[in-house]
Amino acid sequence: STLFPYTTLFRSPQPNQERMDVIKATLRERQISPELVKKTKHYYHHYLTSCSNPVTEWRILAELCPPLRNEVLMFLNARAVMHIDFFRGQDTTFVASVCKLLKPCFAAPSDYVFREGELGLEMFFVQSGTVEILCAFEGGELRLDCQEQGSYFGEVALLESQPRMATVTATSEVETMSLDRKTFTNIVLQAMRMKRERWIAFIGSITLFERMDSHEKDKLCDALRIEKHTAGTYII
Repeated sequence: STLFPYTTLFRSPQPNQERMDVIKATLRERQISPELVKKTKHYYHHYLTSCSNPVTEWRILAELCPPLRNEVLMFLNARAVMHIDFFRGQDTTFVASVCKLLKPCFAAPSDYVFREGELGLEMFFVQSGTVEILCAFEGGELRLDCQEQGSYFGEVALLESQPRMATVTATSEVETMSLDRKTFTNIVLQAMRMKRERWIAFIGSITLFERMDSHEKDKLCDALRIEKHTAGTYII
């Protein structure tokens, strides 16, 4: 059964305090442990007070015809991913096709996004908040990196079809967008291949690089970054 009465909680015009009362009552009824109660209340407090109003968004989207609903969802997601490095410089058609398939995910402080050794089914794009990346080391955990707004993680397990190589935990309230394996494989890899082919063709057209073999051109592609400059500004 569902832990929370979502129909009552998110689809009726209840003030936030009333929703929190519903959550607290449900937690008591299900005899949830005190530590889990604390984390759950903290999560919903953040969700109800800091995130977009779920009632308003649900009502608007539910009343739209499917084509218009897709356009609105695409716009909302596109706005959310504009600051994410992964999408910078990508073709707008590609970004639009991916945006329609992104799913919002939320995590409270100390929550695990995923654990080392798990099967990798999704990659994540950080919209807000921070996460830390950990790996098992000498019986404990070694902190490898910290990711924040604009970064992405979890793509290695999708690219190489292997278990997660690290654990990711939230260090604050975190909002992410997730992309599942099927979408990643069908859309993202195809776009990445096409982009790489364009870059290799571009490199081949430059006299400085014409003596490079295919392996060297591949390595150079990995180092290329797109930069945009407005008229009249200094490049160097």
